[in-house]
Parts: sequence; C-alpha cells; structure tokens
Amino acid sequence: MTRVKASTALLLAGPPCQGHSALNNHTRHDDDRNDLYRAVARAASLLEPDAVIVENVRGVGRDRRNAVKRCSEDLTSLGFVVRPKLIDVYGLGAAQRRVRHVLVATRPTAFDFDALPMDAGRTLAWAIAGLEGQDGNTLFDTASVPTSENQRRIDFLFDANVDDLPNRKRPQCHHSDHSYVSMYGRLKWSEPAQTITSGFGSMGQGRFVHPLSPDAHAA
Repeated sequence: MTRVKASTALLLAGPPCQGHSALNNHTRHDDDRNDLYRAVARAASLLEPDAVIVENVRGVGRDRRNAVKRCSEDLTSLGFVVRPKLIDVYGLGAAQRRVRHVLVATRPTAFDFDALPMDAGRTLAWAIAGLEGQDGNTLFDTASVPTSENQRRIDFLFDANVDDLPNRKRPQCHHSDHSYVSMYGRLKWSEPAQTITSGFGSMGQGRFVHPLSPDAHAA
C-alpha cells in the first residue's frame, strides 16, 4: 500500500473544553473528556501532517491528568517542535475578547508566534452593524426568545439607557457582591464582544443583549 501525502498538511483540533472550563464546577480539570487531547497526537501519527494546531480554553494547563503535557510529549516523539501560548484573539482581528491556549507543533523548526500579524481594535459594530432586521436562516443566526422575566430585564436596560443590569433587577443570587457584572448586560457598539460561549442565547450567561432595542430592530 502506497501512502500519498499532501505537499502541505495541517491538522487543526479543538478537543472538548467542558472538562477544563471555569463554568464546570463538577469535573473541572479532572474529566474523562480531557484525555481526548492525546487523541490529537494519535491522529498526527496516522495522518502525518506538517503542522498541528490545538486550541482550547486558557485553563487547560491546570488539568490534573496533564493532558497538554502528555500530548506535547507524544508530538515531540513524532519529531514535532511544540510551542504553547496563551493568545487573546482580539489582538489577531477578532471582534471579541477571547483568550485561548494554543499549542502549535511544527517540524523541523519551531513556530514563531511573534511573526503573527496583529490587528487589534475591531469592535462589535465592525462585526454586526447593518444586520438589524434580517431574518435568521439557521438556529445559530436566529434570535432566541427570552423568558418573560428576562424580557422585563431587557426592557429595563433600554428604558434606563444602561449597559449593566443593577443587582436589584437580577436573580436573588446576584443581589449581593459578585464578579458577574457582564451577565444580563447589553453589548456595546464601540467595544469588542466578550467571549462568545454556547450559552449566548440567554442574557443570564453573559453580555449578549443587542445594543439596539427590539423596536429599533423592527424599524
């Protein structure tokens, strides 16, 4: 059997982040899914790419199963030079604050992170201004329907012309001091979005309320 290899091949991987996520209070840093990090090295041994990129949440290095370390050792044994780095993709041109752990494995020489072109400064307006009033075609670009309680909170943000919901308008667990200022908040045109998560459909999971009121959308 003859194996045909492309002239340049890239293996791009994003193992499940739930086992490392700060939102996981049950199995964080000690989750069976964290072992899938090593599957990337296994795939590299079979596919023989020229480079491997593995992206995950910033806390992946605190995994008690040493997923990153073991994957790095496996890739090194395959002849790759492995370089990890925490990167805020806002600095690379994304219109959101998103710090991610990125592992790059190349051969025969190391990847130079300093050579990445930087393009910080893109805002929410750059990304989505002008999309108001357009109908979504898929689940991911269709607005969610808030609960009646969250709708009242959204209405308050616009009636009071504020970006952050006061504690008295939040659930009981937010009535005292907390660090979740962005939750139940309104996005700002002149700033990047916060990290967009799979829970972006609920204002209770982040700063995900559109800067314009529903009435402005309809207009």
